[in-house]
Amino acid sequence: GAKTITGLAEFFYPIHTQGIFHKIVPRLSARRFSYYQNLNDHYTETYNRIVPEIRFHLREKDWKKNRKRTISVFQEIIQTNQPFYKNGQFKYLDKVLNQYSHLLYKSKQENGIKETHGLLDLEYAQYDNYDLGAKKYLKLSGIYHFHHKYQAHKNYKVGLFGSYFLFNDARYSSSFNNGLVLGSLAASATGQDDYAYRHLYVGRNERDGWAQQIYSNGLKLPALNGPIGHSNDWMAGINLDVDLPIQLPGFMAVRPYFDWVLYGAPKDSESTQLTQLYSGGIQLALNSVQINFPLFNSKELNNMLKQRAHGNYLGRITFLVNLNKLNPKSVLMLDATP
Repeated sequence: GAKTITGLAEFFYPIHTQGIFHKIVPRLSARRFSYYQNLNDHYTETYNRIVPEIRFHLREKDWKKNRKRTISVFQEIIQTNQPFYKNGQFKYLDKVLNQYSHLLYKSKQENGIKETHGLLDLEYAQYDNYDLGAKKYLKLSGIYHFHHKYQAHKNYKVGLFGSYFLFNDARYSSSFNNGLVLGSLAASATGQDDYAYRHLYVGRNERDGWAQQIYSNGLKLPALNGPIGHSNDWMAGINLDVDLPIQLPGFMAVRPYFDWVLYGAPKDSESTQLTQLYSGGIQLALNSVQINFPLFNSKELNNMLKQRAHGNYLGRITFLVNLNKLNPKSVLMLDATP
């Protein structure tokens, strides 16, 4: 429907070495998709995402062969569109370029009974905004997931996550991921909060339907508004879920879940205030597809969800479809490293 080339590609070349790294892999990935179509003015906005990377695979001791660790240095280069209007008439699409620099450490360990995933990410960006001027930030983020198999095909899972801006010129701003302030933290992982276009969304800017597609970490809820569930200061949280011990086909699972997020919400131009949100419900998992049915939410979340255009219960159900598995190397299983 975009009438332009879309898709994704990745090029990588493993180099086996001696010493602390057993393998060094230069990579270059590229992605181009459309994210908004204006039928009235007959234009379609697209994004181009290019990521050059060097990934270092750490050598493990013989007794640690079930552990894999990598250190990556990469740059996210994102080009998007901004429509230009004059006297209420659409003229052309401007090109907007943003870049994010990363130093990333990942670790994965599994033994058939339990599995752990962890990462630490240092992200730096500087950008220039017409309204706010030159801005920059340095953000440290961490994620830790623990999965334990208590019987065949049944797990309980604990996820911890947190982020803090070591410095941020827009720390006390009430603007989030809307072109004024970049890199904001979000309690829900929807397309509207994916400022670096890291995930694949069918309806990235939709307001209903596909807008309820999310990714993991945080609250399993539709997009949150304004300062609710957003911060330019810090955020931390926990995700808990467990497979119920009921007999189902191997590709299915029913999981009660509970998500809790704590963050610094903007209070005024020089301070933030401690805020918490929580949500719980039942998740139906079908392989890489997960459907979330919330049963209870914190008061602030309930009030916000009722004000949505689709404020009924169906408008609160979210789902995860891992479209990132379209990545050719994942399909071919050429690289199992996290």
